[in-house]
Amino acid sequence: MKVETDLEKIKLIGKQKEDENWKFRSYLKGLDIEAEELDKIVHEINNEVTLQIDCTKCANCCKVVYPFLDEEDAAKFS
Repeated sequence: MKVETDLEKIKLIGKQKEDENWKFRSYLKGLDIEAEELDKIVHEINNEVTLQIDCTKCANCCKVVYPFLDEEDAAKFS
């Protein structure tokens, strides 16, 4: 799988496919699959993709993505 790393292209493609992405999220929510199984699939894809990215080149994720922690997540850190 070829991974796009140009941030401007990623932003443009994300905007162009915004409706498609929302439909896909709705589809995933409607699946009869345990959250743990879906997480396993996502982690496998993530592992494949991150092998192709040098995070030290831009560190964009650390600049623009903020974690969302609910009370259960926050409790794990205390």
